[in-house]
Amino acid sequence: MGSSNIKPSAHKFPSVLSAATGWKFNAEPLWVEDIFDYRRQRSENLLIRMMHYFPKDEFNQTIVRLSRGIFMTQQIEDPRSSSSTTNSVVEGNATMPTTFVSQEEILSMIDTFSFNDLFNDMMQQIATAPATASAEATITATEKTPSTYKPITYTIGIRFSNPYNHMRDIVVRGNIPLWCQTLFITECLRRLPIHPNSWLAGLLPFAKDISFEFRLISSYTYQDVPYPQLIPIYERFAMELSEPQIVLMDYSASEDGKEYRWKDREQKILGEVLYCDILDETAVLITSLANEWAKAQNISM
Repeated sequence: MGSSNIKPSAHKFPSVLSAATGWKFNAEPLWVEDIFDYRRQRSENLLIRMMHYFPKDEFNQTIVRLSRGIFMTQQIEDPRSSSSTTNSVVEGNATMPTTFVSQEEILSMIDTFSFNDLFNDMMQQIATAPATASAEATITATEKTPSTYKPITYTIGIRFSNPYNHMRDIVVRGNIPLWCQTLFITECLRRLPIHPNSWLAGLLPFAKDISFEFRLISSYTYQDVPYPQLIPIYERFAMELSEPQIVLMDYSASEDGKEYRWKDREQKILGEVLYCDILDETAVLITSLANEWAKAQNISM
């Protein structure tokens, strides 16, 4: 690959963005020799701008950088059950917030992945699991409010960083420890590209014989599919060059004589995401194997 030739742009973002973040990026691809380096750098820029858009008291998701321009985040609650500004941005009817997240706050919310951090997360989650289970045991069945939402972990920026080799962002869902989902995603990153309707084994070091199926979200006919909320927001920011009108609240576009609005485009974006659904029976086995593996790592249970 050639070296990057990105230069600071004389053109600034809207003053409300450039003044608050100090983040400058030349969005003109003709200025670069390496298109992949350009896309990775623009992906970093898109994420910061996306996070900057939300009111500082409403954006509470932790984002981890897996590599330059590629990120990972986790959802432990269904975002569709709330009426936050994040939902408004996805739906295209948000107003500009009055209190922005500063550049320093944004950078503090983006961690870079390391196995040391994963190890610490693993220890923390395992250490709190028995206490949680003990507490739940004291609650009668009639007092419990069962939750049907399964946590998900997903990537942001895989498709954008390299759309030329059938790359797609990935979502994994299942009732397994979150550190297992993180480990799963990091191994997926090493296996790219992963193609739809494929089965992969060896994604978890303690469950190498278990194979996982990857399908497009659009291939599922039932309604119970995950909603990786930040993917369509990120992709909407990314479309500002190819479809400038996409930033408008009343966005619409024509294709093949039909008019499409943002909700149609959002469904198309999400439909192209790779999805791995871990069934509950498999999740029980994975969790058991994960705990045994953790013991073998000399982690106190």
